[in-house]
Amino acid sequence: MKLLKKTCVFILIITVVFAVLFPATALAAGNNKIYSDLTLLTSTNPEVVYTSAPTADYTTTLIADSNFGVTLPDSIVVQKIRFNQFVNSTYQRNVDYTYDENTGAIVIPVATIAGIVYEGSDYDIRIRAGGIPSGAYVVSVGVISSNLIELGTTTEGQGYLSVPTDPFTATLTAAPGFRLPDTITVQRLDTSGGATYPSNVVQTYSDPAEYTYNSATGGIVIPPSTIAHIAGGNPAKKILITASGVKLPTFNITVTQGANGTISPATANNIPQGSDLAFTIAPNSGFQIADVLVDGTSVGAVSSYTFTNITSSHTIAATFSATSGSSTFDITVTQGANGTISPATATNLTQGSNFTFTIAPNSGFQIADVLVDGISVGAVSSYTFTNITSNHTIAATFSAASGPTDPSTFDITVTQSANGTISPGTTIVSDGDSLTFTITPDPGFQIADVLIDGKSVGARDSYTFMDIRSNHTITAKFASALSASKGSLDDIPKTGDSSLLWFWWLLSGVSAAGLAVIIAIWKKASLNR
Repeated sequence: MKLLKKTCVFILIITVVFAVLFPATALAAGNNKIYSDLTLLTSTNPEVVYTSAPTADYTTTLIADSNFGVTLPDSIVVQKIRFNQFVNSTYQRNVDYTYDENTGAIVIPVATIAGIVYEGSDYDIRIRAGGIPSGAYVVSVGVISSNLIELGTTTEGQGYLSVPTDPFTATLTAAPGFRLPDTITVQRLDTSGGATYPSNVVQTYSDPAEYTYNSATGGIVIPPSTIAHIAGGNPAKKILITASGVKLPTFNITVTQGANGTISPATANNIPQGSDLAFTIAPNSGFQIADVLVDGTSVGAVSSYTFTNITSSHTIAATFSATSGSSTFDITVTQGANGTISPATATNLTQGSNFTFTIAPNSGFQIADVLVDGISVGAVSSYTFTNITSNHTIAATFSAASGPTDPSTFDITVTQSANGTISPGTTIVSDGDSLTFTITPDPGFQIADVLIDGKSVGARDSYTFMDIRSNHTITAKFASALSASKGSLDDIPKTGDSSLLWFWWLLSGVSAAGLAVIIAIWKKASLNR
């Protein structure tokens, strides 16, 4: 008992330790991270990789690089990034994260981090920020930046201390499953006085007068004349490029492959519009490609087919045939008495094909064993040869089935002891019939008990089996009739019966004392006469 208690305590301790060290949330995520992309700034916590759902907020502090005479920026950009390239969304300050421009402190709460840390996630969080030049002779920096969703860009942003001679250029790329947008938005913002987007939009530029965008290539060009609005003495100005990728429709390719070969991949669903997808068609050994149908039209006995620039759903199907001169094989069938193997012959089977046999016993018999190439496979009712490349044999033997040969009749077995009879005796009855048995003791005897299927139903002189659906048994026991009429002398305690012996001693003592008193009174009365 002490050992059992110690074992239970040990298991409890191990369970608690495992739950603490390996919580359920540890199984919920992959490798996702928060990382920083900084210019003229450093971070106290530039990157954190998450292998499980976090329990604490992410915190870091930006530090301005004193070697370049810069100060902390008034704002930062925190974005949800896909594949380290495509922006999925831009987080909102004081909603999804907080930033203190005076201290550089950044906090990303657990709720925001949970949006990238889960099983199968391919998202990260990127923090982008740049130091602001400071000094007596430095004018305010104008900035061009981007707010993109499911898009990437070759130039995320650019700062300007003066009007440039060259235009700002960037090229957008679409994330998988998305395409480039037909239009983008380019706006001038006033970020002075702590205003926030979108309430600080002071101008929306027009294409192509103030910028150009090529929806086919993703190319963006902002000329110096437009950049002049934010550079060269215009304090706290910004040009923001806003664009979102357009989700592509998806299509399915239904794959149908005949016997004796394969098409790979076997399924092709949710294919983005404009994608290409190649299929490989391969016959089994001993077979060749007979034909390949694409959208119901033959493209010949090709071993591969590529759908290009998919803009609708399609079908692909392949059929296969035996190669000319390929080998054929026989399966020799041997069936014992009292059963069959079907089919009884199997010859000229094509190499690589499959063939199935059915084994069935005759009525009243059962399958004893099935041998394939001389080796037992058990008492199976069917067997399939697959990818046949040689001759084979199959044999079956059968044995009598256990139990009555006629499943529509049942036996009622009668067992009777001496000194009485059960009538009728052992009987065969039909399914669903009823039958009454009479139990009669011999003279001087009586029925002691009747057992039905081994269970007592009492000392009765008849019993009826109703709606018979299985085999049964009936047994009767008899006893002497005198054994039930024993006299009251049997109630007197026998020698050695200690349960009432004290009572008889007490009664004898009282009787003796009473008798002595009566004699004494009688003697005294006689003397008085």
